[in-house]
Amino acid sequence: MNKDKNIKLNIGCGPCGIDGWLNYDFGILPLLSTFPVLKSILIKTHLLSSFYQIKWPEIKLVDIRKKFPLSNSSVKVIFCSQVLEHFEYWEAKHILSECYRVMKTGGILRISVPDIEKIISNYSTNKDKVGSAREFDKTVFGDEKDLKPNIVKKLSIFFIRYHKWHYNYPYMCQLLKETGFSKIIKCGYRKGETPDLIKLELGIHRSTSMYVEASKK
Repeated sequence: MNKDKNIKLNIGCGPCGIDGWLNYDFGILPLLSTFPVLKSILIKTHLLSSFYQIKWPEIKLVDIRKKFPLSNSSVKVIFCSQVLEHFEYWEAKHILSECYRVMKTGGILRISVPDIEKIISNYSTNKDKVGSAREFDKTVFGDEKDLKPNIVKKLSIFFIRYHKWHYNYPYMCQLLKETGFSKIIKCGYRKGETPDLIKLELGIHRSTSMYVEASKK
């Protein structure tokens, strides 16, 4: 168990974790970060996007579908960006229950996920109806499912977890309340009480995402 009582936890951090935070991720991708030559080969063969060429932070391999290896009420801030949509609803509920368990009273949880309402708005206001339909599907599924997968694509499923479930703001509020959180606030991109947002929050998903902060009483 981590004995630090002011932990800042980034769950599902990918290659975007930063120093000063406890960075959790799990699976082949974070494991590959410790084997740079193999990772480079996978990128060159297009099994991995060149995005993953960047240097990964120090990561603890933790399966967040299980109990977090942290004491009760030990975490000050939790950052969860573009993570929950990759899990079934019941899995997301467990993950947030664990966030609540390890969070200190008054602590902050920040979540960003694809926003159903933004996705629909982007689709309905786009004059390119063919392109907008494809972009809609790509955003919802987290994958280009209109393209027949080649061998490289088939192998990539072992590296990338696609989208399982989506939310709008009321639905996210319901999930947060079910897991004990209160004072739920819809925030803007890089706006809120969470520290280090300029470093942590990436603009790549900004047009389709919602940003929410909640606290533990």
